[in-house]
Amino acid sequence: MLKLYQFGNSVCAQKVRITLSEKDQSWETREVNLFTSEQYDPEYLKLNPKGLVPTLVHDGKPIIESTDVPARFGRAMLRRFGWFYWLLGLGR
Repeated sequence: MLKLYQFGNSVCAQKVRITLSEKDQSWETREVNLFTSEQYDPEYLKLNPKGLVPTLVHDGKPIIESTDVPARFGRAMLRRFGWFYWLLGLGR
């Protein structure tokens, strides 16, 4: 399952949620409260050394740049469903 570390008001987190919704994917949400500096918790910094949100954990690997999620996730879907996604023009 995908894990999304996010703060609800983050525009970048919203971009990731929209991408996941468009790909019909389910994910587990982990809230990172920026107002209480949870992004600097040592456990979170292991996932995202920049201490920013969002962080998406996909196949055990963290994706820490929200702009990378649509491209990387699209390629993962293309590998998983191959020609069908290529035929529909998805996963580019």
